[in-house]
Amino acid sequence: MGPARRYVHVLMSTEGQEELTKLFTLLFNKRLGAQYEFQVCEISHASKFLEYAEREQVDLFLIILNNIVADAHDIFPASSKRGFWMAEIVSYLKQKYHKPVIALCGWPDDEIETEVRGAGADYFDLLPVDGDPLV
Repeated sequence: MGPARRYVHVLMSTEGQEELTKLFTLLFNKRLGAQYEFQVCEISHASKFLEYAEREQVDLFLIILNNIVADAHDIFPASSKRGFWMAEIVSYLKQKYHKPVIALCGWPDDEIETEVRGAGADYFDLLPVDGDPLV
């Protein structure tokens, strides 16, 4: 029997996108499954995503930026442009929890990428993504 695998709790904004959840879970397990056991929770509403992070011990955040439902405007009212409230979510998670944030986006937008990277995303890429840099 090998060494015990470390438990990793992943919060993904893939609710309602089962194929994306399966894809990323398989990718993590394929590359890191010998060392880690992944438990995934899927939530796409920004307010519920942040509430869950407050209640539970999350080890990794995977945010598909265009899947986060726009109730973040209520949470971050000063950020009127979409890219800016996406960056606010990333910044909030990094500052409060000090955990890795993977941010993925389904459309090319240099301004969003600049804002999200500047907010502290540990990794940013466009979808579809090459899985190797993620793990």
